[in-house]
Amino acid sequence: MTALFDRYPTRRRFLAGTAALGGLGLAGVRPAFAEVNWRKFAGTRIEVNLIKSPRGDTLQQYEKEFEALTGIKVSSEQVPEQQQRQKTVIELTSGRPSFDVVHLSYHVQKRQFERANGWPTCRAI
Repeated sequence: MTALFDRYPTRRRFLAGTAALGGLGLAGVRPAFAEVNWRKFAGTRIEVNLIKSPRGDTLQQYEKEFEALTGIKVSSEQVPEQQQRQKTVIELTSGRPSFDVVHLSYHVQKRQFERANGWPTCRAI
């Protein structure tokens, strides 16, 4: 019967686990993901194509902070959604888009993406 109860978390196990993790932190043990090199691509420039929306405003608002953290220079433009959809399809179909990152409304464009088996082979509609 005790084996069944050993599988469920208890307050005592939770406290013991957090104490052990705290002890590892004090001992200087760091998780593997702690060594992220945020400046690995410093000096790089990226062009971002955004849909005109509050989300696009927020992303543009934090470009300077992103650049300070990573060293990556960001240039972005916001385009109304209808025009941005057409622009995205045309540019990705060309194989030489003017942007490196694009904000897509996948729930709107999934059928186009599906029919084209991916953007590189997509036909402008």
